[in-house]
Amino acid sequence: MSHSDNLHSFLFQVADDSQGKRILNELEADGIDTSFIVVSQPQKTRTSIYTPGYPPMVADDLPYSSLSSALDGARLVYTDGALHEVALIVAQEAHQRSIPIVIDAERKIEGLDELLHLATYIVCSTRFPQASYFFCRIVSQIWTEAPSLAGGLISILLKLPSAKFVIATLGEDGCIMLERAETGDIQPEVDIDGLFEKMKQSIDTTSTLLTFKTSDFIYVFGLTKCLELLFLYFISFKSQLFIWKCPFRMLQSCTRKGLGLCGRLLVGTAEKIPSLEIVDTTGAGDAFVGAVLYSLCANFPPEKMLMFASQVAAIGCRALGARAGLPHLTDPRLSPFLA
Repeated sequence: MSHSDNLHSFLFQVADDSQGKRILNELEADGIDTSFIVVSQPQKTRTSIYTPGYPPMVADDLPYSSLSSALDGARLVYTDGALHEVALIVAQEAHQRSIPIVIDAERKIEGLDELLHLATYIVCSTRFPQASYFFCRIVSQIWTEAPSLAGGLISILLKLPSAKFVIATLGEDGCIMLERAETGDIQPEVDIDGLFEKMKQSIDTTSTLLTFKTSDFIYVFGLTKCLELLFLYFISFKSQLFIWKCPFRMLQSCTRKGLGLCGRLLVGTAEKIPSLEIVDTTGAGDAFVGAVLYSLCANFPPEKMLMFASQVAAIGCRALGARAGLPHLTDPRLSPFLA
């Protein structure tokens, strides 16, 4: 992301020490506007670079005039949910201006739910979809965990009707994306778990090249979740006559009435990097997200976006550190996507 010509500005906080200055210098060298970055005074205590700095950035550190100026002309707003109070203020202002919001949801953290409800696009880790919860309308007051990765993607889009797509990064196994359709009148109905497995099996795992499979726009639902709800519904009643009559109505409720949506599934591989070429995978997920941001600004179609992001992440793994290996747009390895 740091080498993207489309990046407008950053809003975050760094320490007023050698590490903080190095970060600012590196960003400025890449032509990124750092005038909105808050520089905190050094503290007497020292902390690891992997832990949040102290004191944390708060809403008072971000005057509205600075926020307004930072968002002027912005095409996207991105946040990973850190410093959630400040992130929420930025996201709410972006939402008021109809600026698309990208949320990087690596794990459930404080304040993330509020941000996700403002999200236009979501990129998450492998584990996040199955840790996302939705309300079970059949049995009152029950919250159920999504039983599968693909089913978790449905749960996320059902809970967040403003989100246009959700991507789950799978590390060396590639990525999976569920894109919401613009229309709701699409046939046929398909179990998303079965579709996911079928698409994975159709991919040539011996190929070292990036490969992507895309389904048609269909009505996808979680069959496993439907069956689970059927069981819960059955044990809630003792009438055998009612039990024999309700399965068909229940399956309709599980699909058209709340546990499915119209969309398409995209499944892709990651580049198989020879072991001798892998130097450091640190920041590969961040590189993927950064490339997604660029792709959205460049109006790439989803298939091209995912391949481009996977390629950028793979290139970054060939150098030490999270940023040293990130490619510039002039990198010949990106030319197939930018021609």
